[in-house]
This record gives sequence, C-alpha cells and structure tokens, in this order.
Amino acid sequence: MPRFKLLILLLVLVFPVCHMVNGQSSSPFSSVGFGDTSGDALTNSQGMAGAGVGNPQIWYLNNQNPALLVNNSITVFQAGIVGENKHISSDTIKGSTRDGNLNYLVLGFPVMRSKNKTPNYVLWATNLGLMPYSSVNYDTKSIDSVNGIQVTEFDRASGGFNQFYWSNGVRINKYFNVGLKMATYFSSIISDYSNVVNDPNQIYKFVPNVHESLSIKGFRFTPAMSFKKDSIGAKYAIDSLGHKTLKKPGRYVFNFGLTYDLQSNLTANFNQVVERKDFFTGSILQVDTTADRSVKVKFPHRVTAGVSFGRPDKWMIASDFTFTSLGTSTIKIGIDERPVQNGWRLCLGGEFTPDVRSFGSYFKRVTYRAGASTEESMYLVNGNPIKDFGINFGFSFPVNRYSSVDVAFRSGQRGDKKMNGIEENYFKVYFGVTFNDQWFIKRKFD
Repeated sequence: MPRFKLLILLLVLVFPVCHMVNGQSSSPFSSVGFGDTSGDALTNSQGMAGAGVGNPQIWYLNNQNPALLVNNSITVFQAGIVGENKHISSDTIKGSTRDGNLNYLVLGFPVMRSKNKTPNYVLWATNLGLMPYSSVNYDTKSIDSVNGIQVTEFDRASGGFNQFYWSNGVRINKYFNVGLKMATYFSSIISDYSNVVNDPNQIYKFVPNVHESLSIKGFRFTPAMSFKKDSIGAKYAIDSLGHKTLKKPGRYVFNFGLTYDLQSNLTANFNQVVERKDFFTGSILQVDTTADRSVKVKFPHRVTAGVSFGRPDKWMIASDFTFTSLGTSTIKIGIDERPVQNGWRLCLGGEFTPDVRSFGSYFKRVTYRAGASTEESMYLVNGNPIKDFGINFGFSFPVNRYSSVDVAFRSGQRGDKKMNGIEENYFKVYFGVTFNDQWFIKRKFD
C-alpha cells in the first residue's frame, strides 16, 4: 500500500508539471515531415543514447523491443517527463527556447509463467503505454519585397501525433523470444500561413490567413524477435571417465534483437480554410473552405537491429542501428509533396553498477550510464539531410527494494548552417521513475 500511495502522489505531481510547460518541442526543423519524432526509449535507455533493442532489462520495461518483455518477472510501472533547452541560429538570426513535455506512461506485467520452472520463468508478458510519437511547434517570420512593397510572412504550427500501444512478448525457448507491438495514433497538426502588406498607401488593411489541420487515426504493427546466449566464458573439465563437469561458470551474456515497424497508410482528415482578418482587431471577416477530405498518411518502414554484451547486474555494452525508408523520393503530407531519402541512426552506450547488493555504500548500487549517437533524417532541408549528433549520460538511483529514480542528459547539435541554413544546439534532461512490485497476485490467506 505505501508504494501505491507513492505512485498516486507521483502522478498528481507529474501531470500539473506537464500542463504547466509548453508541451511541444519548439524547433524550425519540426516543420518537415510529421515533426520531431520522440522515439521509444525510456529514461534508463536514454542514458545509453537510446541503445536498447538488443539489451534485455530485468527491473525496467524494454519499450523498444516487445520480445524482451519476458525478462520482467514482476509488474513494472514507469513514468517520465523531458525538458529541453535549445539555441537556434542561422547566418542572420539567433534565438533560444525552453520546453517540456510528458514523455511516457507505461505499465508491464507477466501474464503466464512456466509450471515446470522457477516462478521467474515468464512465458508471456504484456505492456501498455502512452507516449508522443511526434511534436510540431514553430513560429517563423520572414520579410520579402513585392514590386517595391514590403510583405511580412508568418508561418506557425503546433500539435503532433500521440500513440497508445499494446505490446506482447512470448518465450519460444531458452534462446529465442518473439514479440508484437500494436499502436494506434491520434491527434492533429494545426498550421497557419498569413502575410501582411506594409503599404503606407493602403487605407484599409486586412490579413489573409490559410488555416490547415491534419488529423490522423489508424494502427501500426511492429513484429520483433530476440536471441540470448548466456554462460559465455564457462570452463569445463574432463575426468578420467570422459565425463564433462563444470569447472567455472560463465558470467557473460550476448543478446541480439530485431524490430520491424511495418509501413502503414493511416487515414487522415485534411481541412483547409482561407480566412480574411481585420489587421487591427484580428476579427475574421470572411471564411472560405477550400479543402475538407480524407487523405492517406504514409508511415515509413523502419528496421532496427541491436546487440549487447556484458555481465548482468554488473556492466553491459549495447549498440543499435536503425534504417528508415519510404521506398520513394517524395512523401505526401496533407496536399504537399516533400522530398525524402533513406534515413538511419547509430547509437552506442553502456551501463555499470559497482555492486548491486552493497549494503555499506549507496552509490555502489547506483547504475551509471553513458553513450553517443549519430543520425541522418530522411527529411531534407535546403535539399540536404538533417544530421544529429549527441552525447548522453545518466543514472538510476535505487529507491526502496526494486524501484528507482532515473535521470538522463543529452547534449548535441542538429542541422548545419551551411547545409540546412539553420542549426540547433540543444540540451535535454530526462526524468523518470520506475516501480517494481508484485501485482495481480491471488491471495491464499485473508
């Protein structure tokens, strides 16, 4: 009961914070594609730059590979928020933004255990989660000249897509697991395009504004698998009778994971209206609907392969590689065609816990993490891909028996002034909490 009360208190504290902040990631790069995608990594994996598809976790949910859920022998609940500080610059402008958002709410628990093995031998585990898929938030202004008359153009957008998903992992044997994630997407992107003619001879000023909304709904499936080889490094002895006996147990484990986000054509409603507003009061003088129809939004193929090697509860090194493709050179978003290319991401990270069972030193039970990643977006700006490089580090501070407070940081740069005309230098802070407990246990005694 004390843990349950602590969970309720945490949610009461987290949600007001999430409503107080902006809730979207402010970036001019969010104007391309579906906005800034969030990824599936939880705070503990963010400390390793997001490496996790081939890295099984016992005390944390593996939100990146559903096949690895069978490693969680008890119920796990995780919640997280993210904050970000950005410095945006080009050859002519500079600016800074600060944002924050709810990052995830996930719950996982074992469904079926083996009757012939120990209670920790999970055959089937499941996971429910809610988190953003992408966010859009930008507000730009440019000044142009038409026939000697100055025109100020405004381009604003906000919103993004959220996902609610159900993942399941099933153990095939001691080496192989399979999994499936089923996600449904919802929410919308709202855009406004307007311009103001700065003509001193114009007696009555009005502002034309194009208001667009793109709302989606639909499902996407992600099959997954994992392979595990433990007891690496074991040494055996052969006696005089030719019998093989274990001389030294193997302490090391190798893992491989693979996920495949299937390409999906989601149904979307695209609405476009042209408004005529009064320059001084902002009141709408005239509205004409120019588009209101159902369109298809294509989500790309995405394949991620991950490996890890290490000694459980001591140290682990992991790496993921992601390849994203639409199979075409353009993508249609709403009624606009955008150029695209194949995208990719590579990350490498590690974690280390000095002594998970230490009673004399608290900091020996803390898990320390670090990592780095580099990626190239499939969306183009100024005809060039958007590149992103960052360095991560993080910590998990144990609380109570099996729960923890998780913190991760990322510092990096996205975009390039020469290639894209604009660049971002950012610093992100991830904060999460993890609860492990025995839920859904049938009482034998009252």
